[in-house]
Amino acid sequence: MKFFGKKSLSSLLFWFSTICILGFVLLSLFIFISILFNNYSIDTNNEFSIALPFTGSFIKGDYNLYIFLAIFAFLIFYGLFFYLLRSIFKAFSQEKLIFTKKTINYIRKFALLNIFLPPLGIIAAYILKNGIDVETIIQGGLLVLLGIFSLFVVAVFKEGIVLQEENDLTI
Repeated sequence: MKFFGKKSLSSLLFWFSTICILGFVLLSLFIFISILFNNYSIDTNNEFSIALPFTGSFIKGDYNLYIFLAIFAFLIFYGLFFYLLRSIFKAFSQEKLIFTKKTINYIRKFALLNIFLPPLGIIAAYILKNGIDVETIIQGGLLVLLGIFSLFVVAVFKEGIVLQEENDLTI
């Protein structure tokens, strides 16, 4: 299977990212509407529960502002994450050259999202929750590493543009 161009892995991942974005948008709207119209239950332990239609699953958590903000922050972060991935894979699935400033811009935004937002989320969780768990730190650290790796990819793409321009001049 090809990695770039039409009918490639990039095209497949473009559509996968598109479906993920659609899922995050629909889930965000559903949660927002459920909260807006009080379509959730609160049990005796002061925990809320929002039933997800057609799944038999629930979104549960302590009934406080922090949890609602954490849920929306999670959905917004991963919505942006998959939007930027979608944009990168869309650029990779074009038949034209992939070494473009537009592609570099998408990868740079993806890198910065992963480098700066997870530590901010960890700090916010620590302040609002008076502590954090190890899983949150590990997940945040992995996202930061992904962002740093993406900056290396940006550097490679910048070199690719230079080589591409030099190649175009020699032809």
